[in-house]
Amino acid sequence: MIMPQTLHVHSRVKDYDILFTDDVLTTLGDCLGERKQRKLLFLTDQTVYDLYHPLFQDLCHRYTAFVHVCPPGGQSKSLDRASAIYEQLITENFSKKDMIITIGGGVIGDLGGFVAATFYRGIPYIQIPTTLLSQVDSSIGGKVGVHFKGLTNMIGSIYPPESIIISTRFLETLPQREFSCGISEMLKIGFIHDRALFQQLLARPQIGPYQGLEDLICQSIANKKRIVEQDEFENGLRMSLNFGHTLGHAIESLCHHDFYHHGEAIAIGMVVDAKLAVLKGHLSQEDLDSLLQAFECYQLPTSLEKNEVSAQALFDVFKTDKKNSDQHILFILPTETGFTTLAIAKDDQAFVKTLEDLL
Repeated sequence: MIMPQTLHVHSRVKDYDILFTDDVLTTLGDCLGERKQRKLLFLTDQTVYDLYHPLFQDLCHRYTAFVHVCPPGGQSKSLDRASAIYEQLITENFSKKDMIITIGGGVIGDLGGFVAATFYRGIPYIQIPTTLLSQVDSSIGGKVGVHFKGLTNMIGSIYPPESIIISTRFLETLPQREFSCGISEMLKIGFIHDRALFQQLLARPQIGPYQGLEDLICQSIANKKRIVEQDEFENGLRMSLNFGHTLGHAIESLCHHDFYHHGEAIAIGMVVDAKLAVLKGHLSQEDLDSLLQAFECYQLPTSLEKNEVSAQALFDVFKTDKKNSDQHILFILPTETGFTTLAIAKDDQAFVKTLEDLL
């Protein structure tokens, strides 16, 4: 697959484009159009700001621009940080026609989108994802939100950006651990929806760098685009993208969005979901072994450290998961040809023992 210049995403809220470029400044200027004269808030984290300080200097020189720099890590995805951004927008007299532009990974994209969705009941924003995970997954589909009381993505909405600008050049500075986290999401969508993609990733001989992955990145993005266009509000097909996320989000919550990175927690969650699928007869042991092999190839964890988090603690967090329905906890299980769901009653204490055996 040759990487296109543009993918157009149809949305019931508003359509938007995914733009592939090697020249972020020019592409951003084209996206802004008449908004070049408006105020812009560039939202980033300290890591990205330090790596690309000349870029931010150039942006502030070209536009009426302000920069908000967050501490790196998942703890910035909070109402407290959103409040600090609201205060800056108010201080700088931003109007409903002014814009937020996120430059960073999934935390920055989700946080900036949440602020954009809620400030003045909605202002425009553009995403410029800088990590592999955010490029292939979190920036696409309009999900925005923050953590609350330690619980993952508890407050949020569906609020698509004006555009998503993707440059794989950002991946040149990506640490190996973050690269593997992005691969985790690519393996997820491949295992459920595109086994050819999964097999290509499994057959890839080296862990990094990203060069040579452009086609697979584009293939992952095209898969995500297709799914969110068919089921934007997660009533059916898009639920499949929660493979690994019930357990993964619980791990993140219990580890304070710090110890495990998102792609790592989701990898552990996918292993448990796949083991459940084998127990229920939906998946072969051979497929489970392939998934384990893929995670090991990319140095992703396949289990929790011993006694790190108890099965009971995880089960208690499951009860607050936003995917729950009718007093049931929902798991997404892979099958030979796609996915199915498993509903566990919130009072099913017997499942705690099953979970303990699978961890």
